[in-house]
Amino acid sequence: MENKDFWQVLKRLGIEYDEKKAQLLKDFFQLLKEENEKFNLTRIIEEEEVYWKHYYDSLTIVEAVNMKDVQKVCDVGSGAGFPGIVLKIFFPHIELYLIEATAKKTKFLQMVIEKLALECVFIVNERAEEVKKREYFDLVVSRATAPLPIIIEISMHLAKKNGKMIYYSTNISREINLLGNKTGLALIDKKRIKLPDNKGERVLICIEKNKETPLAYPRNYAQIKKKPMF
Repeated sequence: MENKDFWQVLKRLGIEYDEKKAQLLKDFFQLLKEENEKFNLTRIIEEEEVYWKHYYDSLTIVEAVNMKDVQKVCDVGSGAGFPGIVLKIFFPHIELYLIEATAKKTKFLQMVIEKLALECVFIVNERAEEVKKREYFDLVVSRATAPLPIIIEISMHLAKKNGKMIYYSTNISREINLLGNKTGLALIDKKRIKLPDNKGERVLICIEKNKETPLAYPRNYAQIKKKPMF
């Protein structure tokens, strides 16, 4: 098992792993490296960087939620499969939906699912605000997809009542504290995560959904962009 420092840090996070998971990550990296230019997936392609800035970064979610208690997960704006595919590898019990509006990237995601033989993973090639699975997911996640006011509105209808929404960001604006009762959302935590070896800092925005999303949300994208909800 290579990348010993990586696995040691995961152990400190309480994340269980084995040779099968290690091999799946390795195979995922090979696909990413081989197909990156064709599908325009990521600027981070060196192996060590991928392990820390994509894999580890995706897994920091365990600092905010117990993944063993989660069943249905939605990754909005999945792109190359972060964090969704990584979460599926480490928590194979989840039912995972990857929402990605770019058809070219969904082809890559399908390739990954087939090559890694991942089960109960579904790709949705639509804009998040148009996805009809309202009030369905225990956990909605999104990583560096759009500014917080936008990504929250286009995805909040997907989380079920009492579900959680976790957004990976590189910063946090004060406006996040303006989330109001009209949306049924409550900010429950803001976790600052430092990547090892000074590889950067992340913020996990943790939101709980206290009631069903009003049918007026999400608005169409032009309205959301013109007048964000906070």
